[in-house]
Amino acid sequence: DVKLPLQGPVTVAVRARYAFEDGYEPVDAAMLSGMAERKSSVWLGANVLWRGSLADLGAEWLADASGHSKGQRVRLSAEKTWRMGAVGLTPRLAMQWNDRKSVDYYYGVRPGEALPGRPAYAAGSATHTELGLRTTYSWAPPHSVYLDLSATRLGSAVRLSPLVNRSTESALRLGYLYRF
Repeated sequence: DVKLPLQGPVTVAVRARYAFEDGYEPVDAAMLSGMAERKSSVWLGANVLWRGSLADLGAEWLADASGHSKGQRVRLSAEKTWRMGAVGLTPRLAMQWNDRKSVDYYYGVRPGEALPGRPAYAAGSATHTELGLRTTYSWAPPHSVYLDLSATRLGSAVRLSPLVNRSTESALRLGYLYRF
């Protein structure tokens, strides 16, 4: 992120994100055999965060700057942090809309890739819903570590893809953050 110098409860940033988890190669799994490679993308866009007394509300818009999917994503989120000394607890709810181009690129099956058990599939747009909880421990003003747990309900256009065999994704992230 490159944050714009604004005052008050609103933060605006220009955002760049590389999505490691998006792409795949046919050798990554047996079910992908015969599929064309789907490349991970660099997503560019903007993020707005409003820090309110009840919750922090975020809105993010990203477009595929790599041109692989030529798609767009919009994410809306709400979270609230409770602090207990050096420990912070932050539950969140987020929804991410992915346009038809990005969903079809990553989850669609082109007619030439269809096989018995893997029919051709042209995906539409999809909205994912995420519930998460982040625990943060800050031992000095610029240093903190966090543990983040989340579960995401995949949108129907993704769930119906012959490449997907589940309706939810869970994630566990551990990280270190230095604020300057």
